[in-house]
Amino acid sequence: METLAFAIAFWCGVPAEFASRERYQEIADAGFTVAQISGGSEEILRALDWCAEFGITGLVEDARMPRPGRMDEAVWRDGMRAVVADYHDHPALWGYFITDEPSADEFTALAEIVTELRRLDPKHPAYINLYPNYAEPWRFGAERYPDYLDQYIETVQPSFLCYDHYALMEEGVTRPEYFPNLATVRGKCVEAGIDFWQVILVTPFGSYRDPTDADLRWQVWTTLAYGAKGISYYTYWTPMWKNYHDAVIDEFGERTHHYPLVQRINRQVGQVGPTLAGLHSLGVVHGSGQAGAAEDYEPRLMGKRPDQPLIVGEFEGTDGQAAIIVVNCDLRRSTYASLTFKPEFRSMRIVSRRTGRVGREDVLEATGRGPQGNIWLSPGDGALLLLERNAGQ
Repeated sequence: METLAFAIAFWCGVPAEFASRERYQEIADAGFTVAQISGGSEEILRALDWCAEFGITGLVEDARMPRPGRMDEAVWRDGMRAVVADYHDHPALWGYFITDEPSADEFTALAEIVTELRRLDPKHPAYINLYPNYAEPWRFGAERYPDYLDQYIETVQPSFLCYDHYALMEEGVTRPEYFPNLATVRGKCVEAGIDFWQVILVTPFGSYRDPTDADLRWQVWTTLAYGAKGISYYTYWTPMWKNYHDAVIDEFGERTHHYPLVQRINRQVGQVGPTLAGLHSLGVVHGSGQAGAAEDYEPRLMGKRPDQPLIVGEFEGTDGQAAIIVVNCDLRRSTYASLTFKPEFRSMRIVSRRTGRVGREDVLEATGRGPQGNIWLSPGDGALLLLERNAGQ
């Protein structure tokens, strides 16, 4: 399977009537690394040129690309060949959009599409986005959600897995399915040896609330704690249907209050992303104050005080480097996170979200339970820490 760089992406890109060099600079300035681009080949190629100018990439959505239910045997391969011929050698191409939220009965067709695309252009992946676990079973076409994921991975053989989950409901309610969805996807992808992305909510619509700064941080850092190698926001531009409002950019092309919030988080994630890209997930531990964890996992590295609403993702690099991501799941209050480690660890270092550099060594304090380290976290916030072992361990 392909190894993909850490990605910060979005849905609903710049509409054709607003497309300009300045718009793509605005996307880059907001910290995104992958821009969704749609339209005809001339418009897409022009947008890819702008992406290249500003050091980002493009996920292209071209109507000639076949989709399940639109695969006339006589022409669908010709359409794909034309798409690949137009874009495959562009330096800013990230990959090809195929479809959104397919049901299991479409997987055989998707397997044909992905196989043919991989033959024509093995360097750029197909993008397919899956249903969340709260969708009705008749929508995803399997009796159980884990079966849906198993069938997708086995049949389609994707380069990576992406799914959406919008957990932020009105009146401060959070979907209880959020963490079980992360746990299930993480488990399936670890087993299959592929990466995953999660699509998170930034645009209020329906009965979803307008995300606060803490809401956005919480979605991003919990996703990273479960080992995701990509984040995608729903949406960048405000769609003109239902009651969508206040995306990152509104329907008139103006920045909303979400632009600086997303920009700051993306810049932070962009700094820790290179370190994250070299780590693989070992497991996730929840504090007792956070409901919804579906993973039966015995922590290898640390325990923690059960009264703190934390989750901790545990990681290891190919060189044996131990790391954790710790997240404050309280959306209203800061917390002084106390982490107790196994005796083999002597210190921790934070990876700076401003520079990406590893900070000074914080020697762990000896306690009766084991070495202990502490860190302040704002509401919904997270941190990436590298752990140092004692000599000889």
